[in-house]
Amino acid sequence: MLGTQDSVSWTPPPGPGSTPTLKYSYQNPTTGDLKQVTMNLFCVGEGEDSFEFVLESPTNNYHFNWKNKCLCWNGCLGKSLSHETMIYLYFSVD
Repeated sequence: MLGTQDSVSWTPPPGPGSTPTLKYSYQNPTTGDLKQVTMNLFCVGEGEDSFEFVLESPTNNYHFNWKNKCLCWNGCLGKSLSHETMIYLYFSVD
């Protein structure tokens, strides 16, 4: 497990051209090891969706980029989420 839904924190973009982030964490109750996930959120156009692992640095700190039109302001207004978007959402909160 990389993070739990109740651990999420939201960091809004600090200014124009900046990227908002979601951060998740999980501490193993047996070993005490802490894992953290930082997910950068990008607004992109139709068909440019991607979810990519960027790096692990330092150990147990995982960085991802999530690019999706639904991350744009009103990007999916009035539309249902695609199958791929639902998979990404499940991954990000599990």
